[in-house]
Amino acid sequence: MIDEVEDGRAAFEQVKACHYDLVLMDIQMPVLDGYTAVRMIRRWEQDHAKLPTPIIALTASALDDEVRRAIEAGCDLHVSKPVKKATLLDSIAKAMHNARSPIEPRANGNGKHAGPVVEIDADISDLIPGFLERKRIDARSVAEALDRGDFEAVARIAHRLKGEGGSYGFNEISKVGAALEIASKAGQLEVARGLARELAAYLESVQVVYQEAAE
Repeated sequence: MIDEVEDGRAAFEQVKACHYDLVLMDIQMPVLDGYTAVRMIRRWEQDHAKLPTPIIALTASALDDEVRRAIEAGCDLHVSKPVKKATLLDSIAKAMHNARSPIEPRANGNGKHAGPVVEIDADISDLIPGFLERKRIDARSVAEALDRGDFEAVARIAHRLKGEGGSYGFNEISKVGAALEIASKAGQLEVARGLARELAAYLESVQVVYQEAAE
C-alpha cells in the first residue's frame, strides 16, 4: 500500500494512524516542513516504544547542510531532487535492508568473526565517528549508573539510545536502548546489566561500511 499526503502535518498524522515499512519525506512540505515532521515522528515513536520507521529525506539539493539537518532530524538516508529512479530504488533497498536484516558478523582474515557490519550512507560519513564515540560514553555512563542503582539515569540514557540509534542507521542500538529502558523502569538490575554489556560489546566491535548512492 502506498499513501501520499500533501503536507508535513498530514504525514505525521498518517504515520501515527498506520504502520508503514518506509516513509519518503519531502523536506520542503507546506504547513509543517519535513524536518519538523520527522522530529515529531521520531518523538512519537519513542513515546510509544515503537521501532523507528525507515525515513528517506527528499531535498532540493545535496548540500552538506541539508544532508546534516535531515540526518539530525531523524532521517535514515537522503536523496536530492530530481532523483533518478535507480538512485531512489537503491536508497529504498538500503533503508529496508538496514531496518529488517539481522546484523551479521564479518569474518576477518583468520576466519574469526570481526564484529557486526552496518552499511551507512557515505553522505553522513563525517557524522558517524562522533556519534559512535558518544554512544560509547553513554554505554559507560549506563554501567556506572547501574553500579549506583540509579535507574532513573539509566532510563534517561536508554530513551536517548532508543531514539538516536535508528536515526543514524544503527537499529541494534535502538533495540537495545528500548529493552534497557523497559528493564530500568522495572528495576530489573541483572537484565539491565546484561543489556549494558551487550551494548558495550556491540559498540566496540561494530564495523561501518559506507555505501555510495547509485548514479
